[in-house]
Amino acid sequence: MEIVLSWIVQSSFAMTEVRHIVGLVAAVALALVTAFASWHITDRVVTALQRPDEE
Repeated sequence: MEIVLSWIVQSSFAMTEVRHIVGLVAAVALALVTAFASWHITDRVVTALQRPDEE
């Protein structure tokens, strides 16, 4: 019985650690996607603003 309880406690601590890691990975991925989208939109806006000057 003690072995089972010990295993359950260790599993719950491991799941807590995994949640933190998954949250961190998700935050980094979201930051990268946001940075890429922001760069892409800014590039499009700058290109659109420069077109009338080139004609």
